[in-house]
This record gives sequence, C-alpha cells and structure tokens, in this order.
Amino acid sequence: MSEPPNDPLAPCYDLTESAQTEVFPITRIGVETVLSKMPIHNLAKKGRINIQITRHGSKGEIDVKWEVSYNERYGQPRQLAYKLDTIIINRRVDEEGRPLPRFIRLGTLNELCEELRSQKNELKRAIRQNATTSINAKLKYRGNDGSERELEALFTRYSVYFTGEKLPDGRVADAVYIELNGPYREVLNNAPIRPLNYQYLKSLPPAPQRFYELVSARIYAAQKNKNSFAKILYSEFCTYSALTRHYDYENFRVQMAKIHRPHLKSGYIAKVHYEETVDAEGQPDWMMCYQPGGRARAEYMTFARKSKQLDATFETIEELEPVPQPTALVPTKPLKISQRPQNRVTLSQRHSRMAAADPLLLELTQRGISERKSREILSNLREGQQVLDQLEWGDYLIHSDPAKFRSPAGFYVYLLTENVAPPQTFETSRQKKTRRDAESHTESEYTTLLRLQNEYEDYRSGCVESFIQSQLPDRELAAITAQKRKHLEQACRSFHLMSPDTVKSMVWGAVKAEIYPRVTFLTFEEFLRQRETQPSLFSVLPGGSSEAGLGSQPGDALESQETPLRASGTRQGGTSLPQVKPTPQKADFGQARDDKGSGSPRSLAAQGLGVDEATLLERYEEFRRNEAMRALEGMEPSQRSRQMKMARAFLLNEHPNREHHQHLIADEQYNEFHRLSEQQLLSVILENLKLPGFEDWKRYALSAITGKK
Repeated sequence: MSEPPNDPLAPCYDLTESAQTEVFPITRIGVETVLSKMPIHNLAKKGRINIQITRHGSKGEIDVKWEVSYNERYGQPRQLAYKLDTIIINRRVDEEGRPLPRFIRLGTLNELCEELRSQKNELKRAIRQNATTSINAKLKYRGNDGSERELEALFTRYSVYFTGEKLPDGRVADAVYIELNGPYREVLNNAPIRPLNYQYLKSLPPAPQRFYELVSARIYAAQKNKNSFAKILYSEFCTYSALTRHYDYENFRVQMAKIHRPHLKSGYIAKVHYEETVDAEGQPDWMMCYQPGGRARAEYMTFARKSKQLDATFETIEELEPVPQPTALVPTKPLKISQRPQNRVTLSQRHSRMAAADPLLLELTQRGISERKSREILSNLREGQQVLDQLEWGDYLIHSDPAKFRSPAGFYVYLLTENVAPPQTFETSRQKKTRRDAESHTESEYTTLLRLQNEYEDYRSGCVESFIQSQLPDRELAAITAQKRKHLEQACRSFHLMSPDTVKSMVWGAVKAEIYPRVTFLTFEEFLRQRETQPSLFSVLPGGSSEAGLGSQPGDALESQETPLRASGTRQGGTSLPQVKPTPQKADFGQARDDKGSGSPRSLAAQGLGVDEATLLERYEEFRRNEAMRALEGMEPSQRSRQMKMARAFLLNEHPNREHHQHLIADEQYNEFHRLSEQQLLSVILENLKLPGFEDWKRYALSAITGKK
C-alpha cells in the first residue's frame, strides 16, 4: 500500500470553514444521475475508442449493457462535443424544468461559439457528432418517484435543427434547436437529479471535468456520512470516463496526476492517496482515496442548506436520506419553441445587472468571491483604495505561480481586506491608460509638427510647379528634361532594369531640382504665420507631397524630350494646374529671380535638394520603397496573401523581437502588427529586386542636380 504523499500544494494561508463558503463561487446546475454516469465521448485528442460495457447478474443474465456507435461521416464526438453536452445542453435542460418540452432552444451559433470559444464549423460538426451518435442500452434505475424503471432501446439522444431550417411544425428556426428523442426524454423526465457547481464545472478541462462529474457524488456522500475520504476504483473510473487504463503504477500515477492537478490547485480535494488492490480478473488496480478540500466542503454546505430535497446519487453510493415526494405529478403543457421561461434570470443577465449597479461588485464575484462577501468588502474600503489595482496585482501573482494558491478567491479577499498595494514596478491598467494618454498627447504634438512640415514641403513643391507652368519656356523645359534623362542613362548602370515610372520619377525630380535655385520661398516660420493670417493665399498653389510631385509630369515630355512638361495647362493624368494670379504677396512665396539673380541665392543643400549625404540616403530609400510597393501591387492576390502569412509567421516565431510582436497580438494592437508585417514583406521583396546600389544611384542624382557627369 502506498503512503499518502505529502501535500506539495499547501495554501499560503488558512481559511476557516465559514470563510470558505464565502470565497468559493457556486452556481448550481441539476444533472440527471442515470445517463450522465455512462460514457459517450472520446476525451482523447487522438485515436479512437470502443465503448462497450456489459455486466451480468448472479444468474448470468445481462443487467447492464451500454454500447456506443458513431457516425463515420462526422466522426467520434470529442472534447468540444463533450463541452457542448455538459456546458450548454445540460444547462438548457436544467433551465427548462420538468417535464421537459419536446424542443429546446440552444441559442444562435454566434452565441454558442462565444460561450464555448470555438469556430462555427467546428461547433456544427460537434453538434452533428452528438446528434448522430447511437446508443444501445439496457439498464435499470430508480425514478425520482421511487419506482423501479428500465431503459432498453437503441436510440440517439436528440435531433438538431440549425438556424433557417424548417421545424416539424412548419416554422423556421430562429436559432439552433434540439428535439429530444423519446427514450432520452423519458429518462431526463424521470431520473433523479443531483447538484453540481456549474461555474467550477465550466472552468475545468475535459478529463478533470469528467473526474468531477463521477467523483463529486462520492465526495458529497463522504461528507454527509462524516467519512474522511471518498473512494473510487481506478478501473471503474477508467470505464465510466472512457480513458485508457494502465496496469503499471508509474503510468497510472502520471495519468491521474494530470487529472488531479486542477482539483488540488482549486481546493476541491485536499489530499490524495492510493491503496493497491486487484480487480475480479486478478489485474493490478488501485483504490483512489480523496480527502475533501475547502471547495468541496463549501459545495456540500451550499447544496445541503439550499435544497429541501437532497438530490440522488449513483446507485453504487449509499443513498441519501429519503424525502417526501409529491403525491401526483400534474403534467404541464410543453413550452412552444417561440416561448422562453420568463421567470428565470440567466447568469449573464445577473452579471449585467450587477455591473450596472456596481462594476467593482462584478469584478469581485467573477474572481470567485461570493456576492455577500463582496458587498461586505466594498462597504469597508479605505479612503483612496484602488481595488482594481489590487485585483490585477492578484491576477498577476496567481497566473505567475498557480501552485502557491489553493484558494485564489481567498487570496483576493486577503489583498482587499488588508489593503495590500501593488509594488511600484507593477503597472496596472489604470496606470497604463494614464501613460498611454500622455504618450498619445506627445505623439499628437509630434504628428501636428510633421503635418505642418509636410504642408510646407507641399507649398515649396507647388511654387516650383507653378513657376514651371507659368514662367519656364517650353523649349527650355524640354532641353532640361532631355539633359537629365541623358545623365541618368550615363550615370546609372542599372538604368535598363528600372521601370518606366521610376525613370520618369527620377527625371522629374532632377528637373525640379534644377529649377529650385530660381525660386524664392518663405521660411518655415514665415509660412506658418501667413498660413494663420492668410490661408487663402496658399490654396491657389498646386498641392501634393514631394512624392506626388515626382510623378506629376506628363509621360510625353519624357519620352519625346520635345513636348514641354506642361501641355495645354495640364499635369499628368489631365489634372488642371491652377494658374497663379499676380498678387502683391506672390513674390513672398514663389517669385522667380532674374538670370542675374537678386539677393544672395541659397546653396543647393540649404534648399534641401538632396546634395548632402543624409538627404540622398533618404531619397534613395524612398526610391527603393516605391519600387517594392510597385512589385507588391503587381502580385496576384493569392500570392500576396501567402507572402503576408509568411511575414506574420516570421515576426511571431523567428524575429529577434518576436516577444514584442506577440504582445501586440495579445493587446489587440492589430493595426500596428499589420504595419510591421507589411514592412517585413517589403524587406523580403527588396532582397529579390535587382535595384541599383546606393553609390550608383547617388552618382546619377548628383550629376542630375549639378549637370556634371
């Protein structure tokens, strides 16, 4: 016999039994005790199972037969189908009351997907798996009226109707409905009901949840009978949970440790130990013994106190005390499909009302503290106590090391009652919002400055275009265009690899650079002042950024080198160039100088024409970015989507800064992550493009501006 192991999950502090009833959240759900005991679902992620249970009586007759067959088209119902049955359908059945109507409304697919956190296609497949699973059963059970009943049938439990499908009465379903089939509905109406904690049931993974369904009745009975431990054979547990049974101790121990772990952490069971034994065939077996924990005691006190009728349990457990039954059951008319019980308040409705009354109350109850205890805590808060900060600090600590907290709700109570403040190194959501608001304000000022600088560049570009339009002779414009194109061909060895649009952009940029020294501009400060006092003066200038200006010349001028850049007063694409009317202020922001010059002309670098290395590098990066964008836009949609997926996968899994990218997804900053993904994709495209190097491009740019080779 193995000794009871030392409990490695000792709590950080003790709670009295009365306090435990306050900090463990309990939401009752009634579950029938006959079919819920029998296995249906395959809870393993891989492989298939064959469920066949047969038990013979003393005379060799079959007392219990349970055979489950699956539809090959939809497959065996697995974990999602199990959650659908136990979390959704059992809840709806319990809400309807007894006797049950023929049809039960489950909800829309969107509502079900949100509740189960699944995809629509996966959920529809799980519903079909459940609906098409057939059961060949023969068993006896005691009804809720004390009479002996028998189920012997080959049946499926229910049929399903999705939204938009026609129901048997001719109406169209407005959601997902199930139709309870005869044998299944009869058992549900007549089988005893036992209570489970729905909130705890919902939080468990499938295998630990199945453990809770099977063992909870035994733990309830052990507490009622004042036994120290509840017991169940390992072989029996495997049979009714449809799990693989192991015959060596180590594999058995590892398998059950994974199932016990969430129950030990939550405080449902306090200790576990095993007693070696053998089964009827002489195979190794173990009696698993469980000491009820604080959560189990809280459930027992709640269910025993709130229910006048102690619910029935499995036949293998000592029956609870009998209670008077009603002398007659008066059948009620089944609810029509369009009708819903009006006197029941769902959990979501209760939460909504609670949030509207006091948001902090909802925060506490959602973390497992009872409503009465939560109200008591909130009524005794210190002045200036930041409850949400303390709760978030508790969330962080529990998430960081769950093994230290057997009773998370009790830990939250401790933080609030003792007014434990988070350390300064921990940033709460309130502090994060304050920081982001400040950053947003700073970023807004920076964005405003960038916008004004872009407008100033638009103004300068507009002045040059206006000068070309109104004052530069056609012959001179054609000569400059031809000269700059020739310089490009001679200076750039990769000229033949460039696209026509790139050639036009570079030639037009060089032409504008040639004209810049002949135009005077307002300084940035003067521009801002006149923009405030006389904004209408700037509306007559051709707009557009420097990038737009590079592509604003007509293609004919570059291809023939004879047609001037302006043609019948139009720019590229047929857009009219507004004429600059002579005004007294015109010389302030775009008047041309005579050939001899007036005043001291500024240098090319001072004009921002790209002579200095930093500006040349910036213009070169713009050229590369434009070429990459052009290649990206030329991709087929499927290819672009595939390349974007690869870029996202690289950012999340292989990039040196991948943790930052993962945090962006976790914080739902999808726009920023999409921008980074596009940058990564453009960098990959640039690696595959045969673009001229910076030195080649710079040599042409300098020669185009200065007119020298």
